[in-house]
Amino acid sequence: METAIIGENCVAAALDEGNFMPVIRGSAKLGGSKDGIYDAALINYNAISRRIRSRFLRKGICPGRIIITSQSRYPGDFTSRKLDEARTNPAILAAQWSLWETNPSKYSSKKFRVAVSEEATKQSVILEDDQRPPRGLRVIEVPEDFRVEFNRDIDGALRELAGISTRTVSPFLIRRDAILGMIDRGRSHPFSMVESTLRDGIRILKHNLDLETDALRAVHLDLGFKHDAAGIAVGYVCDMRRIERTTTEIELGRMSIAVWSMNMSQ
Repeated sequence: METAIIGENCVAAALDEGNFMPVIRGSAKLGGSKDGIYDAALINYNAISRRIRSRFLRKGICPGRIIITSQSRYPGDFTSRKLDEARTNPAILAAQWSLWETNPSKYSSKKFRVAVSEEATKQSVILEDDQRPPRGLRVIEVPEDFRVEFNRDIDGALRELAGISTRTVSPFLIRRDAILGMIDRGRSHPFSMVESTLRDGIRILKHNLDLETDALRAVHLDLGFKHDAAGIAVGYVCDMRRIERTTTEIELGRMSIAVWSMNMSQ
């Protein structure tokens, strides 16, 4: 807690697991950002840094130290931001290693390759021996000791073993590459404008909707109160298929889903 430093002549501090400290959006806590985001790691870091510098800074030289350690979680987490800052700030020493880089003699010399994605719509993959990596993905070599972990949960293994941030900690859609595959680029926006105040004559363009079926629709609307565009998702069950299993027979429904976004201005 940031108030714990008050009254202390602190010369050094350590923030352990800084990426796991709470980040609360819409927080009313004092010290949050102007956007209402309370980032406990950042606020504690700033409070400790100010305390050290106010007590020990002399003619531009400060003997104090703050050590931040944490497992990587996602791009833009606290240590990722400090790594970016270290590129232009010589006062920050940044180090990021995989588990096998810290003690290479402990693990097998036989390696397999992993193509690592840093984009939300591309999936990291384990490469076969002669397989070329997909364009735009960087390749790392991993000791054979960890193949089971990478096969079981490649994103989790990248975070916890390779020290590489991934887009989502608990992804709802495991195959991120399938998201783009579901998009029909031939579909048109169903509204007469993409930015609206809802009082400017915006119209629904019925000919851009799927009118070939009279199936009941399920609709979800996300208004996006602050900075995000409003999102509208419409789906319906377009057919049913009977799937045979070894022990039973189940009936599965296949859905058709359309998603649109719109900027809502005051």
